[in-house]
Amino acid sequence: MPATRRKLLYTLLALGLGLLVVEAVSRLVELAVAPAERSLPTPDPGNTQDFYTRYGSPEQRGLVDIAMLEDEARGWSLAPSQLVRDGDFVYRTNSLGLRGPELAPKRPDEIRLLTLGDSSVFGTAVGEAEIFSSVAAQALGASWRRPVTPVNGATPGHTSQQAVQTFRQLAPQVRPDWVVVATLWSDLYRNDGRAQPAAAQGLRGPLRLLASYRLLRRALAPWLRSRQVRWITSGQDLAAAHSLDARVPLPRYARNLASIAEQAQAMGARCALLVLPAPVDLDRAPPPETVLLYRQAMAQVASDGGLPLVDGPRWFRQHGADLDHFIDQVHPSSEGHALLGQALADALAPLGP
Repeated sequence: MPATRRKLLYTLLALGLGLLVVEAVSRLVELAVAPAERSLPTPDPGNTQDFYTRYGSPEQRGLVDIAMLEDEARGWSLAPSQLVRDGDFVYRTNSLGLRGPELAPKRPDEIRLLTLGDSSVFGTAVGEAEIFSSVAAQALGASWRRPVTPVNGATPGHTSQQAVQTFRQLAPQVRPDWVVVATLWSDLYRNDGRAQPAAAQGLRGPLRLLASYRLLRRALAPWLRSRQVRWITSGQDLAAAHSLDARVPLPRYARNLASIAEQAQAMGARCALLVLPAPVDLDRAPPPETVLLYRQAMAQVASDGGLPLVDGPRWFRQHGADLDHFIDQVHPSSEGHALLGQALADALAPLGP
C-alpha cells in the first residue's frame, strides 16, 4: 500500500475513532443533563360532545392556531406577543408569553396577583376580563383601595411541576405580591406516553440518532427558531386516571405546591391555593377518588403552611352553580369564572394586600 494511501487510511481511522469518543462522551453528558420526558395532556377529557355542540370543535374555533413553543425548563409555553381570535374570544400574549397586556413598571402602590395553572386558569373560551383572576383583582382593588393587577401565569396543559418552573422564571420580572396556585386537572391526566409535543420528542432525519448532534442543537437553541408545540387529543376520561398513572404523582404534586409557596414567601410574596371545581361536584355522588386525593393533598399543604385555601367546589355548591357554569368536564365558563373570582376575592380581602 502506498504511503499516501496508508496515511489517508490512518487519518480516517483516527477521525472515526475521535468521532466515536465524542459520541460516547456526548451520550454520558446527555444522560446527566437531559430533561425528564415531557408529555402533553388531553385538552378535553370525557364526553365533549356537548361542548362541541355549544362552542364548536377546536378546529372550527381556531384553538389549534394558538402558538405554543418548546421551552427547555417548562416543556412548552405560549408564544410571546401573539393575537389569536377564537370565535367571539381574543387571546393575546405579552412579551413574557403570558395571556394579557404588557406589564408596565410596577408602581409603588400597585399589588400584583399572579395565578398559576393550566387551561382552567388560563381561561379557555373566556374573555380576558372575565377570567377569575381579573374578576378577583377588580374586587380586591375596591376592597383594598389600591390598584390590583392580575397576571395570568397559566399555560394550557401545565402541571404543578411546570408551574414551579414558570414561577422561577417569571417571578423576578412579575414581582407578585400574591401568588394563587390552582393546578389540578393536568396533574391528573394519565401519562400514557401518546401525547407528546413533536418538538420535544426529538429531531427529524438520521442525525437525530447522534447524541452529539442533539447536544449541539440544545446548546444553540437560543439562536435557533423554536417550533410550535401542538396539542394531541385523546379520549382519556379524567375519572379513569389513577394517581399512580398520573403525569404528576400525588407526593410530587404536594411537594410542588409547597415549593411554590416557599419560593413566594422567600421573595416577600404571599401564596394562596385554589381548589378548582368541576361539574362532578354538582352530582350527588362524590367525585372520583383520585380527584379527592389530590384535593386533600392541596388542603394539607395549605394547612401545613398556614396558607389561605379557596374551596371552589364548596363555593359553587353554596352559590347554586349548575352546568351553565362550565363549558365541559373541567373548564369553567364565564359564569363559572365570575363565581371563582368572587370566591378568591372573598378569601383574600380580609388578609390585606
